[in-house]
Amino acid sequence: MEISKDQLTALVKTAEKMNVMELQYKYVRSVDTRDWKTSVGVFHADGLLYVVEAGKKKLIGGKPEIEAFFREIASRDFIFARHSITNPVVTVDGDSASFKSYYQTTFVHDTFTKVIFGYYDDKLAKEKGEWKVTEKQIIMGWNDFLIPLKELKANKEAS
Repeated sequence: MEISKDQLTALVKTAEKMNVMELQYKYVRSVDTRDWKTSVGVFHADGLLYVVEAGKKKLIGGKPEIEAFFREIASRDFIFARHSITNPVVTVDGDSASFKSYYQTTFVHDTFTKVIFGYYDDKLAKEKGEWKVTEKQIIMGWNDFLIPLKELKANKEAS
């Protein structure tokens, strides 16, 4: 079976989209496991991180500030965290790409669970043949949903 040039181009583009997706999965798992070095490592040498909350875009900064940001998250007192990325849209154009998705993050603490919903809006570029994030926007959607675990236990035992 022979493959056409158009088919080969489509396969390469699909592979590149999967590489972008895998980088995003690597990122969320690294935050969940407190592996701040990997969290920082997904960023391009000139990468920037922004947090958008209530419509206000705040620059966290470049690599040194990104490292401090993820070190701080890794030091928090949660028992464990789980990220989910849904509805991803990846666009690849040569050595540039964009990634947009919804995310849900659950942080489990001793006495409560915090759930955060939002969006990622990222730009990526190839650095030495590998995809890296040049700009990550963590857009906070809804971040004040707390579930008190003691109340859940009491309600479960009562029923």
